Amino acid sequence: MEIMQVENVLKSVYLEIISNQLNANISSVLAKVEYTSNDIYGKEIIVPLIINNKDYLFKSEIKTIYGNIEISDKAVRCLNASSFVNLLNSEVENMLKYTMLHISNAFYDEDKKPKYFNENETYNILKLNGLKYLFDENEKYLYGVDREKNKDILPVIKKVKEFNWNEILQIIDENNDEINFMICSPATKRAYMDYQTEMRQNINVQENGYFKNILFQNLIPIETNINISDNEIYLINTNDFKFHQLCDWKWLENYDHRILKQCYGKPVYNARLVKYGDYICHYPNKQIKIIKE
Repeated sequence: MEIMQVENVLKSVYLEIISNQLNANISSVLAKVEYTSNDIYGKEIIVPLIINNKDYLFKSEIKTIYGNIEISDKAVRCLNASSFVNLLNSEVENMLKYTMLHISNAFYDEDKKPKYFNENETYNILKLNGLKYLFDENEKYLYGVDREKNKDILPVIKKVKEFNWNEILQIIDENNDEINFMICSPATKRAYMDYQTEMRQNINVQENGYFKNILFQNLIPIETNINISDNEIYLINTNDFKFHQLCDWKWLENYDHRILKQCYGKPVYNARLVKYGDYICHYPNKQIKIIKE
């Protein structure tokens, strides 16, 4: 196959498939977050909001999220069409896996090189406005607003001695009855399932797109993530979160609209997929974190 043919396939066939996977298949929580091109000004996101009858401007720099595909010159020029498709599928799957990992890490905790990642490969850390940033009391600013001087925008943090499932329901009722996701560690989810079994209660399951989530008290889907500590539970309303973006995923092009570039000194071509934006929680004061001391 010729380089132009490969580029056409990446643009006309793979781009939509990859975009759908990255937008809807990372987690059940992120699949519910709305994508919007509103409130983008140059390299900044600036969101005007009214919280507790006060005006705020939430600000964040636009982040660059990207994934890379590498294709050898030999593969492009020597393989038959069927073999090349198999190779390209493999490269796309690897790119999806690593890009999903970056976004998941950056939202649920902080992006860091995983222990199992190949030491010979480059892992570029991604910084996003995720849950850790939202609830981090050591961060002086929340979306550019001084946390200490504007406590009415801060999320709710409750400290408890043990996770009491009925008490958690009470915390939800008292702070935000529109919570639509519980996020916790796999161990915490198992503890809740054991409790339900002990109480001889049914464990109901809800389908959310590509995912299935058990329901907390038959009401709220539970999402698990290995980055969440066993002593933490997050309770959020995904409708309060937005991903503000310049555009959807696209292949990075050079001046003549080519997307495959030969790596310097190597018989390898590289294509880069990019998206520019970041997460903003429009009502941080309605989100809840429970910490077991």
